[in-house]
Amino acid sequence: MAVWQGERADFMRLAYEQALKSYNDGGLPISAAMVEHGTVIAAGHNRRVQDADPIAHGEMDCLRKAGRRRDYAGVTLYTTLSPCMMCAGTIVQFGIKSVVIGEARNFAGNVDFSAAARRGCYRPGRPGLYRAHGTPHQGAAGTLARGHRRALR
Repeated sequence: MAVWQGERADFMRLAYEQALKSYNDGGLPISAAMVEHGTVIAAGHNRRVQDADPIAHGEMDCLRKAGRRRDYAGVTLYTTLSPCMMCAGTIVQFGIKSVVIGEARNFAGNVDFSAAARRGCYRPGRPGLYRAHGTPHQGAAGTLARGHRRALR
């Protein structure tokens, strides 16, 4: 497991706290935090269960809370779980160039698609956009895994 340090640890911890909030509300523990030049712009969590909304993923909630922006080039998105195809497509569409993934064992997501889309071509097995790291601190992986199992019920 990677060791989180400095600002990156703080931002991933914020995302994890959002995931825990969703989990405690009976939802899925998936969340994201958007950061630009060391400043948190927005944080959101998965609201699919709570709002009965199939597209209320953690990344989408975070992007909604950030509001409209002219440019996403300097933004880093910290996400507790590797983004699904919908969220990965949105990340590519908005031009978010840096995504830090907290966990990709329970759901591998679409790292290959996202990386290739940023380069203009899709070639499976060639990641490059995402920087995957370990979970933010002890206990996070277990909570996230329990929540992901909840999603499959």
